[in-house]
Amino acid sequence: MAPKEPHKYVRHSESQRTLILARAEELFVQRGVEHVTMSDLAAAAGMTRATLYRYYENKERVLWAIYNQQIDVFYRTFLPQLESQAGTTYERLAFYLHLLLDLYRKDPDSFRFWDVFFQTYQEATTQPGQKVYRDLHGDGFGTGDVVRLLTRNFHDGSVKPELDPVPTVVSLIYGTLILLLYLPKCSDSLSIKYGLSGRQLLEFYLDALLASVRADTPRR
Repeated sequence: MAPKEPHKYVRHSESQRTLILARAEELFVQRGVEHVTMSDLAAAAGMTRATLYRYYENKERVLWAIYNQQIDVFYRTFLPQLESQAGTTYERLAFYLHLLLDLYRKDPDSFRFWDVFFQTYQEATTQPGQKVYRDLHGDGFGTGDVVRLLTRNFHDGSVKPELDPVPTVVSLIYGTLILLLYLPKCSDSLSIKYGLSGRQLLEFYLDALLASVRADTPRR
């Protein structure tokens, strides 16, 4: 027996949420979070504020819904592959960083939203007990889980023995993410001034970064 299709009301509701989040992401990137109101979001989605409030009670919920949607797609691709990695610490680090590179190659503009959302994310994740973060993000996968996976059996001989696992992995992750957030802002100037694309810069950066932690990297 073929599975039943979702009720048309459910499909309509899902379609409305998709529309709201798509229009909201555009506005947040264009204007900045602080300059966007719920009225702006409703107008952009072509609906009344009353209709918008049926889906999201405030702007913060809309922001987190966009983030959760994007991060869910990323981790549904990334997590099974990372967890199945039987390779070395170095190979897992390289896999994760190159996955970020692939994401930038496919959709560099997605990092524009991450940029405007970054401060909101940091505020929620640094509060005692992370109550706000858990309320808005739920128990979904996050950077803390990535750190735990990448530091597992860290000193297996594939990375320099003097490296401290947590500071090393956190530095690699956040250093790369910060660069990814900044690259969309300066990609045009890089091309004009140096004939260098953001993708080329990122590839060079990741190669240098990985070489700096690999155990067999020669020292001068």
